[in-house]
Amino acid sequence: MKRAKYKEKPLSFMEFAESLGYTACMTCGHPDVYRKKMGFSDYHDFGITKDESVHDPDEAVHALELVPDGFAGTNKLLIYTYYNFEKGNDTHVHNE
Repeated sequence: MKRAKYKEKPLSFMEFAESLGYTACMTCGHPDVYRKKMGFSDYHDFGITKDESVHDPDEAVHALELVPDGFAGTNKLLIYTYYNFEKGNDTHVHNE
């Protein structure tokens, strides 16, 4: 059986996202993981706000620019109403 050969260091998800053309990313989780170990910042540092659909505490919301000024050209508003987070449903709701 042939196995795929990998680089010495596999791409991180951030490098992979950048290779797909993403300029920034956001996530929710424990600050000790995302801020201290992965280099994310407080989302406020980028001028991002969240609407009433986001119930995560501020300390759990993180942002990272993959390229300089990665959030430029965005509305800098985190909104969850675009997504359907019902248990067992991993699809998003698209209302255009």
